[in-house]
Amino acid sequence: MTGRRIVSWSSSERGGHARPRGSAVPRSASAASAGSAGSASRRPRPARHGSGPSAHRSASASRQAKRARIAALLILTVGVLVIGLASGFGSELSAEPTAQAFLLDWQQQHYAAAGTLTSAPPGTAAADLAGAFVQLDATQLFLTMNSVTQHGDTAEASFTASVDLAEEGRVWAYHGRFGLSRVDGAWKVQWAPSVVYPGLGPGERLAVVTQFPDRAAVLDAEGRPLQVPGLVYVVGVVPAALADPTTTAQRFAEATELETGQVLGQITAPGGTRPRGQAGTGAVVPGRSLRAGR
Repeated sequence: MTGRRIVSWSSSERGGHARPRGSAVPRSASAASAGSAGSASRRPRPARHGSGPSAHRSASASRQAKRARIAALLILTVGVLVIGLASGFGSELSAEPTAQAFLLDWQQQHYAAAGTLTSAPPGTAAADLAGAFVQLDATQLFLTMNSVTQHGDTAEASFTASVDLAEEGRVWAYHGRFGLSRVDGAWKVQWAPSVVYPGLGPGERLAVVTQFPDRAAVLDAEGRPLQVPGLVYVVGVVPAALADPTTTAQRFAEATELETGQVLGQITAPGGTRPRGQAGTGAVVPGRSLRAGR
């Protein structure tokens, strides 16, 4: 019974024939038969898409095209970054470089170059800047920009000027400002005499004026002032305007406690001294003044 297995038999209801409940074929044959039956019952799988040499070449070309698109995108991104960094990513062109260049040319006495950065006709700004330096009899000029405020196509710059005057140790410092506007894409300083100094108008010039302090008080030994400031009137007459010189001399003498003849002599003297501010021939009473309240 090698290679076989014992099976039981039962009687069939049809025809009384006995039918085996299991297979009487050898195990190896049964396994082979089962394998064949299984193979026969399975449907053949369709071939995978892209299999074969042509499909491989197509997939390779697709990957290369994708890589090329990625490389082009990276190049475009880098280009946008470079342009953005150069142009400030679309920001407005700053007026600060123009303001700085103008102040530097002015400080270094490059007046023609400074003039080209302004809205003034050629030579106008250069002449004004050079003239201001000469008028002050300056030896050195230092300019420092403080700030630039920009609004669209207009801006305003503020600066500090320090001028060394001819007198040793004399330094004049002031704060100034000027406006700028964008013309054809370029910033220009809006020229006016006030650019040189605030408040300076057309036809005006700068000058150095020396001011002396008030005279110190003269005191006695106990510290009391010997000279007290007061209001003084200087009285005079215009001879050509007098209807009666003699009557005027009499009244003048009474008011000033002078002799009538002395006053009349001054009035009638040829070429008499005229009072300050009066036109024509005039005369004043010499050596006489009246204090307020007298």
